[in-house]
Amino acid sequence: QTRGLPRFVSEQKVISKIKELAEKGFKEVVLVGTHLALYGEEGKNKDKNSTLGKLIKKISKEIKSEIKIRLSSISPKEIDDEMLEGLYIGKKIFCPHFHIAVQSGSNKILKLMRRWHTFEDFLQDAEKLLKIFPDACIGTDIIIGFPGETEKEFEETISNIKNSPVGHIHIFPFSPRPKTPAFFMKSIEEKEQKERVRIALNIAREKRKEFFKKFIGKKLEILVEETNGKIEGTTPNYINVVIEQNTKLQKGDKTNCLITGVIEERERIYSTAVI
Repeated sequence: QTRGLPRFVSEQKVISKIKELAEKGFKEVVLVGTHLALYGEEGKNKDKNSTLGKLIKKISKEIKSEIKIRLSSISPKEIDDEMLEGLYIGKKIFCPHFHIAVQSGSNKILKLMRRWHTFEDFLQDAEKLLKIFPDACIGTDIIIGFPGETEKEFEETISNIKNSPVGHIHIFPFSPRPKTPAFFMKSIEEKEQKERVRIALNIAREKRKEFFKKFIGKKLEILVEETNGKIEGTTPNYINVVIEQNTKLQKGDKTNCLITGVIEERERIYSTAVI
């Protein structure tokens, strides 16, 4: 075991903190945790009355302000009916942005990683969320070069990611961690891993642009994060937006804008917009 036992903050403390931040003018809160879906577990004990699904339902019912709630990373098979019900109730509160860390597009590699899910589980979870939030950004993590990944498994991962509804992908080259089973497994050659990472990063960029382009001609709300010469912000569904207009908007303001295009500059991809 490389991490300590889980701990969690009570539902009431979470709700109270969100209300406190809303009163102070904060526009967005992110629910975070090393393993968010373990909410309700304390050490080796499990409080059946405290689950992530129950917390989401409670937030949806009790938070009446305009503050937005964003979930951090979860894993496939951790989205249950209770969580979906809570998200449906809180459609106006929760950001349509869900990061489901699948880790690989190959079921063989997922098994070698000792994951409890398949790529199909990831797709099913994404489909359930998109039924509630049709404009949601589905994000994921992909590890490239895990020991045992042949050209066949790599191509399977690339193909599955290309055909999936993801709009944001984190690509990680495998790096061995001491005291883990993978540390003692034979790694692929560094040159080959770098080439696979390069290919995967290109796919990630294309999927990001593909997602952004879906919203050209649509009006979206952005939270302003930078005002140095031009307005930069992020939409609830995790689209980076640049407004090249002189406005009186300040950092922390919200505004609606019309998405006009998508630009890629070096490693950066963003949507252009006008107010």
